[in-house]
Amino acid sequence: MWVFDPGQEAFSAFAPLAQEKGNVKNVGERSPGGRIAYTLWDDSVRLLNPEGRLPLSDARLYKARWNRLPEFTYSQGR
Repeated sequence: MWVFDPGQEAFSAFAPLAQEKGNVKNVGERSPGGRIAYTLWDDSVRLLNPEGRLPLSDARLYKARWNRLPEFTYSQGR
């Protein structure tokens, strides 16, 4: 996985996933506290910050997304 730095207009390797050697299928980083979820086309969602693994029996996961409430509501200010 690569990270783009728009200020430098350059890509650099994302060190925590460098060992995966191109097997990463999806990365999701929009979680509370900066936790990262990623998949490798197998039966688990893997986590960083802190590390963890969520296995799902007999699954082949291609993509995982964070499901979180929006940071605003339409009722604010009423």
